[in-house]
Amino acid sequence: MPDRFANGDPANDDPAKSPGLFNRSKSRHYHGGDLRGVIQRLPYLKELGVTTLWINPWYDNNDGLNEKEKYTPENKLDLIRGEAITDYHGYGAIDFYGVEERLGDLAILRELVDTAHALGLKVVQDQVANHVGPYHPWVSDPPTPTWFHGTATHHPENTWQTWTIPGADTTGLQLALTFILTSRGIPLIYYGDELALPGGGDPDNRRDFPGGFPGDPRNAFNDSGRLPAEATVWNRVRQVAQLRQRSEALKRGRLVHLDVQEYTYAFARIHGTERLLIVFNSSLQPQTLTIPVRSAGWSDGQTLKDQLGSGLTSTVNAGRVQLSLPARTAVILQ
Repeated sequence: MPDRFANGDPANDDPAKSPGLFNRSKSRHYHGGDLRGVIQRLPYLKELGVTTLWINPWYDNNDGLNEKEKYTPENKLDLIRGEAITDYHGYGAIDFYGVEERLGDLAILRELVDTAHALGLKVVQDQVANHVGPYHPWVSDPPTPTWFHGTATHHPENTWQTWTIPGADTTGLQLALTFILTSRGIPLIYYGDELALPGGGDPDNRRDFPGGFPGDPRNAFNDSGRLPAEATVWNRVRQVAQLRQRSEALKRGRLVHLDVQEYTYAFARIHGTERLLIVFNSSLQPQTLTIPVRSAGWSDGQTLKDQLGSGLTSTVNAGRVQLSLPARTAVILQ
């Protein structure tokens, strides 16, 4: 989300074309992040192990406040007592062919894509042609009669699916991110998750990245600016993401389930002759596991070593490996 990631050009914070929408003290106003800020932080993303940027829509948005969606100080939708918002998130498009002036212009967008490609990074736009702002011309003249779900009057009341994870902490987040980065499919990490950036319901799930804005008291883009808990999660994400880049098995290998218990899960990723054994213990207690691995291609006498630096090793015996895992840990054995 560029508006909340990094402000690389403060000159576009309050443009003449759409003045009065910038206010970092208001969670539903523009905060100043832009495409220039993303360009400046590409080395950070590269070091983290990112391979593709999925960027919120950069379409041109409404030039004034969105008077058709208002929220009270208690964050309740109320079109009478609430305060109008801005479409800082990019989903209030009025022109799919324009670039929002607070983010930059077409030349800067091209520079972002070219610079990312030069670093070996892909760029994907969050393409939502059926999701426009209430001020888009299509609202009164849609491409087809069934283009939209809902109505212009009641669009904020359309149904959204909301997920929550009660009791989450940084240790649990490390396990979750390790699973995302080692299981089948393309992993997706939301900005700030690599730091355990806290948040709540919308718009508190879109906090400013620490260090991305003028006057921030610390800069979490640098090692020295990260809090201890942030550094722990960031280092784990980088470690596993970079391992994934080196491993064809993690990127495109098949997944074989080996052992599933109430608090533990073991699976293999296999590509050609490369095999990795990934094991999770989500329990609050240490767990000892005996995992059958013959079906994944391991033979007796082979010794597997954890690639995350724990020093743990295990030798295949009778088609099985035995592991003792501390509470709430994961290992990647090869």
